[in-house]
Amino acid sequence: MKLNNHCRIYTAENQGKGFIISFNGMTLEACIELASMDWSSVSGGFIGMGIDQYDIVMEIDQLCIDDGSSIVSDTAVYACTKDTQFPLPLDKVVSACSKQSDESRGLSFLFK
Repeated sequence: MKLNNHCRIYTAENQGKGFIISFNGMTLEACIELASMDWSSVSGGFIGMGIDQYDIVMEIDQLCIDDGSSIVSDTAVYACTKDTQFPLPLDKVVSACSKQSDESRGLSFLFK
């Protein structure tokens, strides 16, 4: 699994309620493998994930900590445990991961 060494950790902006691990510039295979796991079963406060281009930190932060709701489409996924069943459907993961190039593909995980 190749991640291209573009991993960053952020503090969640909204009321300091968590942290975000963000991977950018990953291969299609790495994106699919990580995004299709059942992150809701991981202890440690997983509350959401996003698949989209580059820096998607603000979007996943706003949706999962604020009163937003998940977006699961063919081009992007912003999924929160409050209203989405994990693991995500494989067809949605493959579709969202496939929409970007290896250089721009982003995947972020939000923990509380």
